[in-house]
Amino acid sequence: MATIRRCSVREIITALRARLVLKTGIPEERVIFVAESPERIAHQQAEQEILVQVAGEQPEPAIEGGGRYVNLRSRSFYVHVRTRMWLDETNQDYIQLTDASIGHVVMEDDVVDALQEHLLMDANGDALCLPIACGSFSEPRRESKDPGWISSHCTITVQYTRDLDLNEYNA
Repeated sequence: MATIRRCSVREIITALRARLVLKTGIPEERVIFVAESPERIAHQQAEQEILVQVAGEQPEPAIEGGGRYVNLRSRSFYVHVRTRMWLDETNQDYIQLTDASIGHVVMEDDVVDALQEHLLMDANGDALCLPIACGSFSEPRRESKDPGWISSHCTITVQYTRDLDLNEYNA
């Protein structure tokens, strides 16, 4: 069993990107982490992209005596899947939704497969978090600003122990 070690949210983000690239086949440059709403982010020159919006965090109920040593956090991320629409006949989305290589709901399945109950690991084989929890995807919809694209999203929750500096307290 892997040890769950203290880590930074930067390490979580790096591991999330690597996991999504590995399991979805989307190139790293199209797995984009953003701080603002994806509607404000321009589309890439690609058929599909994943935007991960970093959301807020909440402290978990304190473990008695844990203090700075066990600073358990729960951070949310909104995972947005966006797919360019161009293969179907007018008023149909069958191919764009179900195509094995670029289908929108196929990509949703790939994202859930990549993240649901997954332990993000470091290079030493230690876990960075508890198993990830994936929420349900929203219904796929054409984007109002660009109806040539379809998008949907889900919320994932990552529970981890923040790596706080303990040296000044151990003197």
